[in-house]
Amino acid sequence: IAKHKFMSFFMHFRIDAMPSGTRPFLYADVGYAVGWRDNRSGSDYGGLTLGFGAGIMSPLSNAVDMIGRVGYRSQTVAEGTWDSSSLDMFTVMVGMTL
Repeated sequence: IAKHKFMSFFMHFRIDAMPSGTRPFLYADVGYAVGWRDNRSGSDYGGLTLGFGAGIMSPLSNAVDMIGRVGYRSQTVAEGTWDSSSLDMFTVMVGMTL
């Protein structure tokens, strides 16, 4: 099993279906991710990252929201100038926003 480690830098766009309360949303992410390998020779790698999906946000208090989302993400992996491929993944995220 190949292991990939990335640090992503991206812009996040979200469209809420309702202005307040528990609200569903659609999102898109676009950016660049820098990858690295532990204890392996060769240059580090990275590439374009794109993601989209849907989720729901629910207020827990005036300052904290619970958020859950599912989506798809594609990560381009370019090593050097000629070799590139992509990692395609489905994502599930649950967390809180402050």
